Amino acid sequence: MQARDARASCAHFTIDATYREARREPIVGRLAIEEHFAAFFTSGIGFAFHVDAVLVEEPVAVVVYRFAMERKSATAGSDFLRDERRGCAVVTVRHDGIANWHEYEG
Repeated sequence: MQARDARASCAHFTIDATYREARREPIVGRLAIEEHFAAFFTSGIGFAFHVDAVLVEEPVAVVVYRFAMERKSATAGSDFLRDERRGCAVVTVRHDGIANWHEYEG
């Protein structure tokens, strides 16, 4: 993900996977997820994704993470603000990859 490579980022998802960011509609299918990632990666927005913990009880895992984005300040001219959010994702894994990724913030 940090390399901004949508195809490589999606290679771990199953063909029929569901990806859902917090408070957003689900995206279904590896190709749709790849398109979503590609649009974000090419937007020019600076970001960082840090995994703090992974808890596993197969076939489910919980990924605790921090996601930071840089956004242009509305009041500080050309300055950028760093917006960091903490969250977790409940992930269901099958033999062929990630079948479901559902994020929660807070």
